[in-house]
Amino acid sequence: MLAPRAPTLRERLDATMNHLATEVFVALLIVISVGLLLAEASLSRSSTLRASVEYANDVITWVFVGELSLRFLAERHKRRFFRRFWLDIIAVLPLFRAFRVLRILRLLRLFRFGVILGHRVGFVRKLLQVIKFEYVFAGLAIVVTVLMGAISMRYTEGRDLETLDTLEEALWYAVMTVAAAEPIGAEPVTRFGRTVTLSLMLGGMTLFAFFTGTVSAVMIESLKKLRMSPMSVEELERHVVICGWNGAAPLLIRELYADAEAREVVVITDGAPPDESALGDLFTRVRVIHDDFTKSAILRSAGIERARYAVLLSDRGKEDRSPQDRDARTVLAALLIERLNSRIHTIVQLLNRENEVSLREAGVENVIVSDEYVGAAMASLVKNRDALPLLAVLLGNGDDAQLRTERVAGELVGLSVADALGRIKSRHDAILLAVRTGPGPSDTVINPPADFVLEAGQRIIMAKRRS
Repeated sequence: MLAPRAPTLRERLDATMNHLATEVFVALLIVISVGLLLAEASLSRSSTLRASVEYANDVITWVFVGELSLRFLAERHKRRFFRRFWLDIIAVLPLFRAFRVLRILRLLRLFRFGVILGHRVGFVRKLLQVIKFEYVFAGLAIVVTVLMGAISMRYTEGRDLETLDTLEEALWYAVMTVAAAEPIGAEPVTRFGRTVTLSLMLGGMTLFAFFTGTVSAVMIESLKKLRMSPMSVEELERHVVICGWNGAAPLLIRELYADAEAREVVVITDGAPPDESALGDLFTRVRVIHDDFTKSAILRSAGIERARYAVLLSDRGKEDRSPQDRDARTVLAALLIERLNSRIHTIVQLLNRENEVSLREAGVENVIVSDEYVGAAMASLVKNRDALPLLAVLLGNGDDAQLRTERVAGELVGLSVADALGRIKSRHDAILLAVRTGPGPSDTVINPPADFVLEAGQRIIMAKRRS
């Protein structure tokens, strides 16, 4: 065996610069740098502390210059470096005396601070699952705009306007200008001050439009989810969990809710979620979890341990998976479901029957190979062109009739099929199609003979009119 290759200097440097400790250190320096900039803006020009604050800020900026230089050396693709850190490059320009007037650009590092928190700090990542990232970005943009405007007005108008003589007054002016889209509290007298004020007004209108659009979009999406979840999944019991989504799912859901004893439905899919056009009025009743159904945590969030039925559909997903991959995911999910809830009744749709044996051994009750059923149905129609209405009932797509099962009990126990037909017709207004004598796929007697005796525990399969 070949010895593992030792990492190069570039690779070690890249690992160091992207280490969690390095990122946290940089985030801390950003906070200190912004604090020093605000302190510098709040101090008068005659303050003895001003020189020390400026010196400390310059030292931190030199640290940022060194950090960016090391990242540039570690980056294999230089264009990617400039795409990622162009704001940070602009933020260190005020280090040079020719650009001292632009020291407010150091506030741009706050965007880097937000990125580091979002990527590296665990509790912030969890928070962003509740608070949309668009809100965070809009908030950062507003903070940076207000601070840049306030510090700019403090430096340019502070000498001429007593109302902007302190940082607090300048901050208040910037906030009100952004909110009201007009200067409130002072009238700028310098050209640069007027330019800053105009920028605050335009920035306020732009940010307000962005924030309003973001809130509207998020609220509409949240209301959709609210409509789809009138009852918490945690409250459901003996419900149906549908894993995956394809063209058969809308009909499946409509048939489930058409029954007099309709069960609640939870759908798990990582592809395009069901919409109102597919489900119609049932759109508000179906709970949808947009995630991967092969994960045990996601199945538990759907209440799989309390569910009565699990239906696994062959799902293309968002990646348009191959038939082999779709069957593999279906088998994996079925095995996981049986392990989480051994009492559940599982129905699986496969594209290839080769995987049926392992599913049967795991306790899966029903396996459907859709292409085989379509082929058998088409062959039946070739042999008997009038068989379509019966096939529609058998496949659960009849408008006037449906299949029902009932356990043999009471007065039906011990009766022959010939004697039971009349009782079934009078009690259920139905006709007997078959008798299930056991749990196996071969334990079904189609059109049982007249002398077939019904026993307790068996199940009769009937075709009856919809109530």
